[in-house]
Amino acid sequence: MKTLKPEIRSILDKIKGVNADEDFVKSEVEKRNLKKEIHRSNYEISYDILGRCFISAHLSTKSSTAEIAVMKWLLTCDLLIDENYIEE
Repeated sequence: MKTLKPEIRSILDKIKGVNADEDFVKSEVEKRNLKKEIHRSNYEISYDILGRCFISAHLSTKSSTAEIAVMKWLLTCDLLIDENYIEE
């Protein structure tokens, strides 16, 4: 069975949820050089009738919450790779 390395699990725990430390998220994105992936500065968060969250680039809305959500998504994708799992 594969499980995440403890240090990766720790990072994921710090960035999950509404109360995630924004400064930590920003520093991890910077450290991992993921900032280049965020090439638009305007984002919009929307929800459908089932409560699913969608983040999209938008021409007129600047939302720091959406930008942090995009950063958290990029970090999660960067962390959940095979190299960060260990066999048990």
